[in-house]
Amino acid sequence: MPKSKIYAPITVERALDKLAEIIVFLGDDGVNVLPLYDRLESELETLKAHEVRMDEIRARAVRLK
Repeated sequence: MPKSKIYAPITVERALDKLAEIIVFLGDDGVNVLPLYDRLESELETLKAHEVRMDEIRARAVRLK
């Protein structure tokens, strides 16, 4: 069964990369964008944790067969 991913971590990683460039470009005003950056980082960690958890669940299901 293929893994279904609505928002792949790689997409969030790219968003973080682009946002980092924007923050640096903005200089001192970049601090205003930090809450968005923090939120994306948090969402990325959640996505990664969900992937790990789903892998564990799949492995358990396979062992039951």
